[in-house]
Amino acid sequence: MSWELMNTIEKTCLCGKGHVIIKYFMDDWNRSREESYCDCEYCNKKQLEEQNKRKEMISACEKIVCYFNDNYLDQWIVYFCGMKSKKSIWERVHALKLEYCSLNSFYSRHRKLPLLKMDSYYKSYC
Repeated sequence: MSWELMNTIEKTCLCGKGHVIIKYFMDDWNRSREESYCDCEYCNKKQLEEQNKRKEMISACEKIVCYFNDNYLDQWIVYFCGMKSKKSIWERVHALKLEYCSLNSFYSRHRKLPLLKMDSYYKSYC
């Protein structure tokens, strides 16, 4: 099984000083992948800066989640502790403007999740 080159497209890069070459591949099982290469130093430098910014944002988000989990998760779970039905959970998160879907959509998304396992749902908002 090997990847076969199906198509190659060459475009000018965003700054207009270089080219972007995109190659599309497919294997015997109809899986596809693409590879791209940019021969412009300015665009490559800009892309690297964007990747670094994205990594910093992800790191900052993980720190925030850890902070809230460490300091507020217990209070958050206690807030939902007395809930006896998914409808009461929906009413509470809907009142807090954390859930904008209808009750039927809420049921559909959490149909397979038993009420006792709804703590993962609470944690998703922390």
